[in-house]
Amino acid sequence: MVAVVCAVVVTGLAVRRELARLPGPEERTAMPPSLAAVDSLPVLRLVPDLRIDGHAEDLVGVHPVAVGGGGTLAVGQRMDRQVRIYTQAGQLVAKVGRDGEGPGEFRGVGSVGWIGDTLWVDDPMLNRLTFFRSDGSLVRTVGLPARGHMPGSFEDAGELSVRALRSDGTIMAKVTESPEDPGRFVRVTPEGGILEVLAEDWDPDGSWVTVHRSGGRSTVGLPFAAARMSRVYPDGSRLVFVSAEVEGEEAGTFRVVVVGLGGDTLVARRYPCDVVQIPRRVGDSVIAARARELRGRRSGTEVAAAFERHARVPLMYPPIWDVLVGRDGTIWIHLRRTEEGDPFLVLDPHGLPIGRVVLGENAVVSVAERGWIWTVEWDEFDVHSIVRYRVEGYRGEQPRRAQPR
Repeated sequence: MVAVVCAVVVTGLAVRRELARLPGPEERTAMPPSLAAVDSLPVLRLVPDLRIDGHAEDLVGVHPVAVGGGGTLAVGQRMDRQVRIYTQAGQLVAKVGRDGEGPGEFRGVGSVGWIGDTLWVDDPMLNRLTFFRSDGSLVRTVGLPARGHMPGSFEDAGELSVRALRSDGTIMAKVTESPEDPGRFVRVTPEGGILEVLAEDWDPDGSWVTVHRSGGRSTVGLPFAAARMSRVYPDGSRLVFVSAEVEGEEAGTFRVVVVGLGGDTLVARRYPCDVVQIPRRVGDSVIAARARELRGRRSGTEVAAAFERHARVPLMYPPIWDVLVGRDGTIWIHLRRTEEGDPFLVLDPHGLPIGRVVLGENAVVSVAERGWIWTVEWDEFDVHSIVRYRVEGYRGEQPRRAQPR
């Protein structure tokens, strides 16, 4: 039976105005508009603490990764339709899932996470969530509403993408009504009843070219599109929106807005960032290469010609590559690669900058918190390993606990 929808709080438009507005006198500026302010932050030390070797464990295409209570690790193996569970010490406990539609099986591995010592896995192909204990034993399977048939405030909500599960049993998800729809972040019941519409996602306008062709239309992503990102906190308590400006009066800055349940804006801060001009020849070369790729597809000649006519390369490279929300509410901004490696700006839960981290090129941060990060790193054979680091060197740092919680 479909759960009764308790309330529908439509706050998305208000949030969009907050995200899009020009900075007013009430906006708090986290740092003066100088890159020197960022450069003066301490470069935090990364001390290797644990390595799960990809060769020894036969790890392929590691994603996603989630850390539960006591440091228990869930490691997605999407190609194998499987999730592996490791102890805090890196010992394999169980392999859950295989290709199939039966109990404990997956057709696809989407988001994963922990609620206490219970692991949940989203299967977007079968529209369901599967729950396991930390020892790998199956708990239950919960079916989600079929795409396009969600009850609530949308007549046809279309695609539902699970982003996080909350401890109260509700789901933080994103719903879209069409491929061109930027989508909305919602809190829903397991049956699909929409409890809250928290915010609209970034409008992709400026990131895509829509090409009208005989027999339909196509959308093609633009190279070097402005960085606009949104993430759900791991515990489903908040949303964070990040946008970087590379043109106009706000060029050389990026903004972070954190939205809580009910749509309240909890953090709104602006920061300086480095911007580098895109040489004209680079822009022309990328457009030409993309057009060649499109011509190799069905109906590609028409689409490629329209793309070349309408595509526009921005003046500056996007200064931000990614954003990650830590288990403790810290925000990790992945900045554009430099000669030193891949830099991250670390913000505390209130949006205040507290340090910088630099990773090598063959590594990504999968899970983070103030004192620890878990990375996925790969070698020349593209074999993935998982490395846990202690993060040290914060100003006024307190004595660190021996292990992650």
